[in-house]
Amino acid sequence: MVRRFRSLLIRVLALWHGLDLKQVGARCGIDPKQVSKILGRLSIEDELFATLLAAVTRRPAQVQIVGRCLESLASLAAEDDLSAEEHEEVERGLREGERLLRQAFVEGARLSRQLPPFDAYPRPEHLEAARWHADQLWTLLQDMTEEQRLAVVHHCREAQTWWLMERVCAESSAAASRDLDLAASLARLAVEIAERVQGPAGWCRRVRGYAMAHPPNVLRVAGNLLESRAGIEPAKQHWEAGWDPDRVLDPGRLLDLEASLCRDERDFGQSLTLLDRAFPVSHNPGRVLVKKGFILQVMGDDVGAIRTLTRAIPLVEHQGDPRLLYMARFNLAVACTRRGRFSTAAGLARLVRESVDARGDETEVPRLHWLDGRIAAGLGCPAEARALLELAAQQFADREMWYDVALARQDLAGLLLDEGKFPEVQALARELVETFEAKGVHPEALAALRLFHAATDREEATADLARRIGDYLVQARHNPGLRFTGSPVPGAAVGVHATASVAQGLRGTGATPAVGVHDATCRREEPQVRQARRPGGMEGQKEGDEGGEEKEGAHGVLSGAAPGAGLHGPRGSRLPAILRQRTGKNPSALPVGRLLSARQLLSRLFRAVSGLSQAAFGAKTHIDPGLQDRYEQGKVEPSQNHLRLQAAGADLTVAAGEEILLFVDVLRQPQRRPGLGRSAFLRAAGALANRVAERLLRLPPGGPSPKAEDRDRAAALWARLEPLPADQQVAVVRVGREYQQWALTEKCCAESVKQVTRELDRAASLAQLAREIAVRIPGPESWRLYVEGYAAGHLPNVQ
Repeated sequence: MVRRFRSLLIRVLALWHGLDLKQVGARCGIDPKQVSKILGRLSIEDELFATLLAAVTRRPAQVQIVGRCLESLASLAAEDDLSAEEHEEVERGLREGERLLRQAFVEGARLSRQLPPFDAYPRPEHLEAARWHADQLWTLLQDMTEEQRLAVVHHCREAQTWWLMERVCAESSAAASRDLDLAASLARLAVEIAERVQGPAGWCRRVRGYAMAHPPNVLRVAGNLLESRAGIEPAKQHWEAGWDPDRVLDPGRLLDLEASLCRDERDFGQSLTLLDRAFPVSHNPGRVLVKKGFILQVMGDDVGAIRTLTRAIPLVEHQGDPRLLYMARFNLAVACTRRGRFSTAAGLARLVRESVDARGDETEVPRLHWLDGRIAAGLGCPAEARALLELAAQQFADREMWYDVALARQDLAGLLLDEGKFPEVQALARELVETFEAKGVHPEALAALRLFHAATDREEATADLARRIGDYLVQARHNPGLRFTGSPVPGAAVGVHATASVAQGLRGTGATPAVGVHDATCRREEPQVRQARRPGGMEGQKEGDEGGEEKEGAHGVLSGAAPGAGLHGPRGSRLPAILRQRTGKNPSALPVGRLLSARQLLSRLFRAVSGLSQAAFGAKTHIDPGLQDRYEQGKVEPSQNHLRLQAAGADLTVAAGEEILLFVDVLRQPQRRPGLGRSAFLRAAGALANRVAERLLRLPPGGPSPKAEDRDRAAALWARLEPLPADQQVAVVRVGREYQQWALTEKCCAESVKQVTRELDRAASLAQLAREIAVRIPGPESWRLYVEGYAAGHLPNVQ
C-alpha cells in the first residue's frame, strides 16, 4: 500500500463532501492546524484514523470506493511489465466490469432480503430462497406445541406457503418411524398450511393434494390400512386435477407413498409398478430404489434386491441423506448374507457401523451385532458368531423386540446344531414358540417355529433347516400370509416359494420394523434438492441431445427482411432471421458498418434483437413502419427520441446498444495473442460472485424507514393478536415478519401500561411480548437499539 494512504483517503472524502480542514477539525473536536499536521504524516494511528473518518463520512461504502481508487493507482507501479496500452485496456475493462457488477450486486442485495411471492406459481430462481426460508421457519416451529403451530399458520402470512407445507410434510414422514402422534400432528398442520396457500387454482390443487397424502401415510404406519387407502384417493384426485409444469413439488412423492401402502396391503406387484413410475420423475430416485429393494427382499428375490440396492447407493450418496444411506447398505448386507456373499457383506457392515457411530444411533447397535453374527458364521468363525448373536438376542429382549429376538436365536440355533448341541437347541426352540404364542405373532411364522420345535424334539433338526426358517422369518415379518414350505425353491429365498403371495386388504401387524430389512419410509427425510428428469424406465438412461451441433459462424450482416417468429429452433437458441440472411439471398442486405451511421445501425440492431417484423415493431414502439424501413436502409437518421423508443422495444437501453456495437468492432479485429486463461478468469469471476452472495445472505434483513402510518397497521395487527393466549402471541411474533415492527412494539407497551392497574400478570406478558417484537425488528442498528431500549423500559414497570 502507498504511503500516506489513510491521509489521501481522508482528503478525498473531505473534498467530495465539500469540507475544508477547519470543518473536519470542528466535526471531530481537533484543532484544524493539528488536523493538517496529522494528514501530513506518513501513517495515522488506528484510533485517530477512525475519528477523522467519522468526521468526513458516515457511509462505509464511500470508504470502499475511494480505497479501491487509491489501490488501483498504487497497483500501476507494481505492474510495470505491462505496456501503457495494456494498462489502459485493463483499466477500461475494470470500469466496464464495475458497472456491470454494481448493477448485479445491487440487484442481488435487493433480492437477498425479499421472500418469494406468496400468491404466484414459483419461478425457478425463487426455489432456493423459498426452501431456505422453510428451514428457518421450521427451526422456530419445531419446539412449539400443536396449538402454537396452528396459531402461527392461522395468523402469519409467510407460514401459509407451499415451501413450509413441503418441509412440514418431510418432517411428518421422518417422525412416523419414532413418534406417530407427532407425525399425525405435523401431517394435519401441513394440510392446514396447504388450504391457505394462494396462487393459481391449478397450483393450489396440486399443493393440497401433496399435503393430503401425508395423513394417510401416518395411518398406514399405524396399521390402519383401510383408513389410509380411503385417505389417499382424494389426495390423488387433487394432485391429478392440479398442475405443476416445473415440477417444483416432487412428482414421484405420491407414487412412492402409495407404493408403501400397496406393499403393506401385500399387493407387491402394484407397489413395484408404482415405484417404476416414480423413479424417472422423483426428486429422490435413491429413496425409490431403496423401497424397491426392500420389496424385492420381502418377495424373496435377493438377487433382484442386491442389483437394485447396488444401483441405489450412489444416488443416495449424492443425495446426502445419512439415514437412507445406512438403510440401503444394511439391507444390501443382509441380502448378501442370504446369498452367501459374506465377504461383501462384511465390507458393507463396516460402512454401516461407521455411519451408526457417526450419528450416535444406539437403537441400531443390536441390529449391527445381529448382522455381524450372521457374517461371522458365514466366514467360519462360530465362536465369534455365537457371542455376537447371544449379545444381539439379549439386547433385543431388553428392548422387548421379540420378533428380533427370534431372528437372532434362530441363527444361533443353526450354530448350535452344527456342534450337535441338541439339548440347548431344544430349550431355545421351546422358548421361541412360547414367546410367539404369548405375543400373538402371526400364525404362519408360529407354524414354522412349531415345525422346528418338533424337529428338535425328535433330534431330526439340522443347521440348514434352522437357517432356512431364519431366512423365512425375515420375509414373513412384512408378509404375514407367506408360508414356510420346508424345501428350497430355485431362484427364491431358501425354503420360500418364489411366487408366494397374500390376499390384498390384510391389515398391518403393527410389528417393529424388521431386523435385516429396513423400510425406506422409516427414514429421516430432508427437503430435497430438485433432480433433473430422467426419462425412461428404472434404468435411468441419459437423455440424448436433439439433432446435431449448432452451425458455426456468426453472421455479420443485417437485412431489411422481417425476422423469424421466434428466437429458438429445434437445436436451441438461434439468431433472428434478420441477422442470418446474407446479401446473396437478399440483395438489399447491407453489411454492418458500411453505409450506415451509428444511429442507423442501432435502429437495425434494436429491431433484430426484438425478433419482430417492421410492422409489429412499429406497433410496439409507435414508430411508422415505413420510417423504420428508411432508418434501416440508411436513408434517414433516427432521432434520439426514436432511438430510445426502439431500445425500449427490444428491452434494452441506447447505452446497451452502443456497448454491443463497440463489442462488434472489437470482435472484427484479428486476434493477435494466443490467449488469456479465459476459463481460469471465468472461474475467478464466479467465485467472486459467490463470495459476495454469501456475504449478502449473512447480513441482517433490511427494513423500510419508520413512518407515522405504521401505527395504523400496528392497530390492525394488534386486533389479530389480542384474542390469543400469551404463548400463542409469542409464537406468532417470533415467526411472522409482519408483526416484527416498531409500531407494534409501541402498541404492546401502551397496552401493558393500561393493564398495570387491572391485571398485573397480563401487563407483564404484554411487556415481555413488546420485548420479543423489539429484538426482531429490522433496520439500522441504532434504530433497533433505540426500540429495544424503549421496550425494555416497560419491564420494570410491572415488577
